[in-house]
Amino acid sequence: RRLRADFGDERIISCKVRLLPDDDAALTNTNVAVARLVDAGCGLLCVHGRTRIQNKHLSGAPSWPAVAALRAAVPPDVVVIANGGVADAETAAAALAVTGADAVMSGEGLLANPALFCGNRDPEAGAFVDARRLAREYLELAEATNAHPGDARGHIFKMLHGGLSSLP
Repeated sequence: RRLRADFGDERIISCKVRLLPDDDAALTNTNVAVARLVDAGCGLLCVHGRTRIQNKHLSGAPSWPAVAALRAAVPPDVVVIANGGVADAETAAAALAVTGADAVMSGEGLLANPALFCGNRDPEAGAFVDARRLAREYLELAEATNAHPGDARGHIFKMLHGGLSSLP
């Protein structure tokens, strides 16, 4: 409420939530928490379809039906972004269809493939964009912005890992 009081309607207040781990099937506790955020002025809500204790590698897919239930529970003027398990353009489209969210967010998927949302096609030329090109462009940006070498190394590893791990 303090942010809303300080900024008025000049800025959108955004929040990111995960499903609460001890919630029931109706998401009662998560719904109460989300309602409080909206009541306090949240106008953009990113909902991760897993709990904080779930691990993407061990827990499987996020619960998009849970994200859909939260989307339905908030006023339509609150922008809802579905998050979790978005690793390619097809999954992004499916997440939008299932959740009814206004947008999707990808974290790990975009780290591995920064061209995820354009289907690995150059938006201007239409040519295929491979991991080597992405890595080169990323390194150029990292150098131009004085990124920390450790950060750049980690991102390059994520970009190239899939292709390298498929080699004999």
